[in-house]
Amino acid sequence: MNAQEFKTPDSVNRIQSLGFTVGGVAAVLAVVGAFVSPEKFYHAYLFSFLLVLALTHAAANGLPGEHHFYITFRTDHPGVVIPPRLRAQYPQEMTIVLQHQFWDLKMDEEAGLISVGLTFGGTPASLVIPLEALTAFADPAVRFGMGLSMADALAKLGAVDHVAVGLADFGKPEGFLERQVPRWLSELDSYSEYDGYPGPEIPGIEQVAGWLEANRPTKWTPGIMHGDYHAANVMFSRTGPEVVAIVDWEMCTIGDPLLDLGWLLATWRQPDGTAVFSHALGGQDGLASIDDLFQRYAANTTRDLSHITWYTVLACFKLGIVIEGTLARAFAGKAEKAVGDQLHAATVHLFERALGLIEAE
Repeated sequence: MNAQEFKTPDSVNRIQSLGFTVGGVAAVLAVVGAFVSPEKFYHAYLFSFLLVLALTHAAANGLPGEHHFYITFRTDHPGVVIPPRLRAQYPQEMTIVLQHQFWDLKMDEEAGLISVGLTFGGTPASLVIPLEALTAFADPAVRFGMGLSMADALAKLGAVDHVAVGLADFGKPEGFLERQVPRWLSELDSYSEYDGYPGPEIPGIEQVAGWLEANRPTKWTPGIMHGDYHAANVMFSRTGPEVVAIVDWEMCTIGDPLLDLGWLLATWRQPDGTAVFSHALGGQDGLASIDDLFQRYAANTTRDLSHITWYTVLACFKLGIVIEGTLARAFAGKAEKAVGDQLHAATVHLFERALGLIEAE
């Protein structure tokens, strides 16, 4: 199947039969585009299929709100029509942005062509781009919204009355914060049982532990904690940025939900571009910032967030010790050495981040 085979009515019927609305197709494609390139998409025809619908919808209805399309295409592909000066400037590939200043966007399904008017350096130009010339297509507004949706979902989870939903006996919230530092230092000590493990080579363990004990919040409200809330443990809607499921609940308990927020902030991509874990979403441009996530959570909670640095440092401390266990097991031959080394590097990174947060206080 190729672009020339698409007919709008039939395309609409088929996409609706899959559970999509035409209005949501742009978001569908954007979410897909946040993770894979067209070349690696499950089926090339499905990428083209969704692309046609997204552009057809945008041509008829425009782009709502802050949504905008990034379209990258091969300028040297047969059938591409662009002004000579642009071809000289971009002899192989270029990216255009469709947001507010574009006109005459058309999707010719019969010919498999996109045409649009844009301004370059104050000079208007008309472009014709075959679908086969496209190499990337995405809507960064969806990526930005995915982070905010994670903050929304976490705030909703933290707002659940665990007693009212029958979880009064799940976990031991009394003394939860007081237990954290000794509990995880004990876990770290237990790794000495693994043969060959030389002990933790982690910067600032005692400094971070001491700071956490000295600055522990005295008042907090118990609630449902996921325990490992980061981007790899949520599922997003197929039609937009909304979180539709939170998965991997093995560390769930009744504790202080603000530790989940600290966990999200600790594992999210940092202002310098670094991240604890590598995953498809974290490597993309256009993500919400840590401050965006914090402000979004703050707008949807009644919890006291004045100690958020403490919770973020505790998240770095706890997560760093948890994943250090893989290195200990690797020394004993119970885990892959490469994985152990990778997670040990993440542990070091987490403790360095914790020390940075402490110094900034």
